Amino acid sequence: MSFEARLTRREIEIFRRLLELQTNKEIAEALGVSERTAKYHVSGILAKARRIEGPEAGANRLALYKHFARQYNLPGKDL
Repeated sequence: MSFEARLTRREIEIFRRLLELQTNKEIAEALGVSERTAKYHVSGILAKARRIEGPEAGANRLALYKHFARQYNLPGKDL
């Protein structure tokens, strides 16, 4: 089962925005939800990402790391 197949429709929408390196605030504004709600969904995606294995695991984890690097101004956001 692919990673995206494990996500809800809303999580897929948010995950695609994560791949675009949008911050929680940008995601919230685009979806018309609070930043706290966006953060809740990102946390759910992260929890599911921790449970995946195989070829797509690395790419998905890298996308999530880039999101958090940009969100919190961490090194590696330009990987």
